Amino acid sequence: EFMDRGYDVVICDIKDCSIAAKALTAAHPNGRVFHTTCDVSDAASVESLGKFAVEKLGTVGYWINNAGINGGRRALMDVPLNTVELVVKVNLLGVLLGTKIAMDIMKDQEGFTGEIFNTVGSGVKGGGTPGYACYGATKRGLPQLTASLVKELDEGVQGYEKA
Repeated sequence: EFMDRGYDVVICDIKDCSIAAKALTAAHPNGRVFHTTCDVSDAASVESLGKFAVEKLGTVGYWINNAGINGGRRALMDVPLNTVELVVKVNLLGVLLGTKIAMDIMKDQEGFTGEIFNTVGSGVKGGGTPGYACYGATKRGLPQLTASLVKELDEGVQGYEKA
């Protein structure tokens, strides 16, 4: 949609995404695709992604946090600890890091307000996600993040004075 409207975009993946970039360019010739690798669970990697986006796009109008993994369908008792950690790092920490970097970029863009989108999935409304407890828990946290940030931006942080 963005490219169809003539926007340039940045895409990333933990693996090389040049094939995806070529496919997007072929399907949507009105915009350019810049691609890079990024581990969204790593602060330095997300910070590099932000610098890459500013370097390639100049102004960042939209930031979409869309990375996600489910860790496989199985009971939590059968999920290895390293998989629990990975799901939380990608799905929740990755969104927090991406949102923080996007906010830092957008606050410095004079005369232009950007928008951040955080994709959600099963579990976002509660109700249980049997077989996907880790995934559901991480997605359930995203509305809380959004609600907190809306209040921070609209009302500030009570009892906090910026130095």
